[in-house]
Amino acid sequence: MTQIEELSKREEYISIEHIQDLIERELLRQNFTDVYESFASYRNRRNESRKIFISKQHKFLKAIEKLNQKEAIDNDDKRENANVDGNSPMGMMLQFGSTISKEFAKAYQMDEDFYEAHDSGQIHIHDMDFLPMGTTTCNQINLEQLFENGFSTGHGHLRSPRDIMSYTALLCYCDSIKPKRSTWWTKYSCL
Repeated sequence: MTQIEELSKREEYISIEHIQDLIERELLRQNFTDVYESFASYRNRRNESRKIFISKQHKFLKAIEKLNQKEAIDNDDKRENANVDGNSPMGMMLQFGSTISKEFAKAYQMDEDFYEAHDSGQIHIHDMDFLPMGTTTCNQINLEQLFENGFSTGHGHLRSPRDIMSYTALLCYCDSIKPKRSTWWTKYSCL
């Protein structure tokens, strides 16, 4: 405590780093090598975690700042959804929500390789902003594969349809499960 008291007389503020340095020196001085190593390791992990968190916050804030700097004509993010006027107040509100949701997904839910590939344009992750909600906006059903192979509900297997009535019933079933699996529409790949 004496060292901290002396430090407080010389410095206006005592940083956490100063205190941690003192703790490490004292642990070594007292020959508590195993405790020192454990403490130093913890300290390094926390510092790395803090750096990553600050980096993610910075990316997050930059993404939001970008929305206010340009008109929709000059900003792809504001034109991402053709049904939304990115310059209107409602469109801006939707864009802010979408941007926050996407950045959250990238920071906390996605593998870095995937979001970096998306950000660099190598791949496109459609409606990434719905990922934090645990849903997608589109339910992708390959009807050709479904009609050829049938499908399994988890409780049993339905064989492939053999007549127009069975095809229609299966199509209706696909449409009926859509609200449970997605938020907007179903895309049928063979239609």
